[in-house]
Amino acid sequence: MSTPPTETGTIADPGPLGLAAFATTTFVLSVFNAGLITDKSLAAVVLPIALFYGGLAQTLAAMWEFRKGNTFGATAFGSYGAFWPAAGSAWSRPCAPGTPRSQASPTPPTAAPSCRSSRTSPSTCDRTAATTGRSGSTPDRHRR
Repeated sequence: MSTPPTETGTIADPGPLGLAAFATTTFVLSVFNAGLITDKSLAAVVLPIALFYGGLAQTLAAMWEFRKGNTFGATAFGSYGAFWPAAGSAWSRPCAPGTPRSQASPTPPTAAPSCRSSRTSPSTCDRTAATTGRSGSTPDRHRR
């Protein structure tokens, strides 16, 4: 016995929107992370693309995929649609804890600056080493 087909309405296929949003957002972030664009003033484009095209467009595509009955597409686009705003909010922090604001990078971080990095001042590394007894590590939060 088969299940009768359900009426999905006149909704277009949301797959191309979700895939384009994923591909474009990932490509733009990768271009900046790879250092292919060195103009730091252009880095301001990454956060809005991550929030609105990567996040909002994929979330909408996920809702439309649910409406069409495509569970896999809805789950994939919904997951990435939630990921991009979360990543964008993490990038809105200026730098890792303990790094002076003047040394913060305007681009999305690929890793927290360490004492070996040119972005941190020697005083930050000295404070870290004095606090933990280890150079280049983060303070032990469980110590009182």
